[in-house]
Amino acid sequence: MKTHLNLKSLSILLVSGALFSTYAAADSSLTQKAGQTWDNASQSVESFGKKAEQKLDSTVKDASLLVDDSTITAKIRGQLLNASGIDSNDIAVKTINGTVYLSGFVTTDAQRAQIIDIARNIPGVRAVEVSIGQYK
Repeated sequence: MKTHLNLKSLSILLVSGALFSTYAAADSSLTQKAGQTWDNASQSVESFGKKAEQKLDSTVKDASLLVDDSTITAKIRGQLLNASGIDSNDIAVKTINGTVYLSGFVTTDAQRAQIIDIARNIPGVRAVEVSIGQYK
């Protein structure tokens, strides 16, 4: 009878050990999967953060270009208003990404040259495109 109890106890211990090791293996697998899921989520969040940062940088850059373009246009308009012999109402000024577009009419070549010089000497101007005609 004692042997029979010992065999029963041994069987219970073996089954318990097998169940415990299966649980431990499953728990380890779950822990590993949870770790991988966490790593993937962390990478996704980091990637999203980088994309958001790039988008923000691009938006800020675009906004600063608009401010710079507006500032350039305003400075040119101000100098044209103060320039003697130039009717600033006859000259249109537009700035896009640092390129100044001048159009309108003048009465002399000297006025045309003066307007171009004013535009070129404003800080931030990258190029000047001119479409200024002459009338008598």
